Amino acid sequence: MEFLFKGTIATSFAAYAPSEDSRQYEGFNTRTEETNDNIDDNIDMEVNEPEIDTTTQNMSSAKESGQRKRGREGDKRIGVAAKLSSQLDCIIQTFESSAFAQDPTSITTCVAKLKDLPGLERGSELFYKATRLMKKRANRITFVALEEPELQLGWIKMSSSLSSNDSSCDDDDHITKNKVLMFAVANVTNYFMSYVVKNPCRDSSMIGHRWISKILNGHPIRCYQMFRMKKLVFLELCDILETKYNLKKTRNVSIYEQVGLFLYMLSQPGSVRNCEERFQHSGKTISRHFHNVLEAVCMFAKDIIKPVDPSFRDTLHEILKDARYRPYFRDCIGAIDGTHIRVCVPSHLQGVYIGRKGYTTTNVMAVCDFSMCFTFVWTGWEGSAHDTKIFMEALRKPALHFPHPP
Repeated sequence: MEFLFKGTIATSFAAYAPSEDSRQYEGFNTRTEETNDNIDDNIDMEVNEPEIDTTTQNMSSAKESGQRKRGREGDKRIGVAAKLSSQLDCIIQTFESSAFAQDPTSITTCVAKLKDLPGLERGSELFYKATRLMKKRANRITFVALEEPELQLGWIKMSSSLSSNDSSCDDDDHITKNKVLMFAVANVTNYFMSYVVKNPCRDSSMIGHRWISKILNGHPIRCYQMFRMKKLVFLELCDILETKYNLKKTRNVSIYEQVGLFLYMLSQPGSVRNCEERFQHSGKTISRHFHNVLEAVCMFAKDIIKPVDPSFRDTLHEILKDARYRPYFRDCIGAIDGTHIRVCVPSHLQGVYIGRKGYTTTNVMAVCDFSMCFTFVWTGWEGSAHDTKIFMEALRKPALHFPHPP
């Protein structure tokens, strides 16, 4: 701007410079008002022309002086316009000369040099790679600075190989970033759908507590079919586990429901998924309450699976009152036998658990008295273990408290 308007001066009474004092406006208005007053005075003078001749002469002289002044101002404005026009022509010529000037590092110049470069065949793959390198100004400057054709050709070969490696690395990085982004989006979506926008999975009105209440309040055969025990036995078992073995109810699962799902899984047998649908609870809740009842039942078993008289000093009343048993079973304390129960074991352990049954089992040894009550039970043996081996091991271990005869 300084170069454009150098030597130019703003003239006339309406000239305005923003950096100057705002009083220029006042001068402009005052001068305009004076001009308007002069015009009005001139009109009045023309109306009264027959009466005053002197006034007419003065006005004619004033008009001539005003015309001479406006002529000088017009000459000044014509001079300013000429200066501006000449300066604009100089600027345009400067831009045109810079535009048509041949830049040694321009794309056109570099491509022209590539066409004439010895050893670089036009239309070859290396030629197109070289033209791609010329997109960057730094590459063009380097290419021109090398000057010698051998150096330029060697630089093109090296740069093209490096650029291809960089592009492949960039592609690999781009693919890796896309995979990470997709993985993050999938995790966020999964979390959002699981914990933010929850869709109820088990929304049946027949929840576990209601189902247990219907079973206990319905026909007696239903309780026996579902839990393999009568209603009174079921209620007594729940009371014993709660009062003596510290089985606690929770906010959403009562004692009856906990014992019910435990017996339901053992008697049907029902899987965890089956219990989830039956009792309308998650698998975690089913598994937790099942193990809680199992711990209480194991403690309860230690107290009830034992002989009534550990010393066996007296002969059982069932033998004494029956003439068929008295001569032959006077010193008998019970009956012992083994049974195979089907189990699921890991694949690497299935070999030793497959016995004469042809599938994986566990061999359980049990002892009962004449009242048909268990006095000893030993579980956990492999299905391939023989009954005699289990029996001899029970006799050798005093910690098992195997019931010995007197």
